Amino acid sequence: MAHCGSKEELLFEVFHRDIDRMVATVLETVPDAPLQEQLIFVAESFLRGYAAEPEVSSEFLEHALWARGDWGQKFE
Repeated sequence: MAHCGSKEELLFEVFHRDIDRMVATVLETVPDAPLQEQLIFVAESFLRGYAAEPEVSSEFLEHALWARGDWGQKFE
């Protein structure tokens, strides 16, 4: 809690770190294929990631997507 001002900010910090990791992993593994196939790969990868942890994904959707201020801008 010393780094974050509240439990919500700590939760946002964790979500943001996890999203950054997921994006990096997906972008590193995009196949050398036509753009449409690459976009499908990216979308399916994110959906699998969210489906793998439905409770965490639910919390993210419930809290982080509606964040305001600096966190709201980061999640845009």
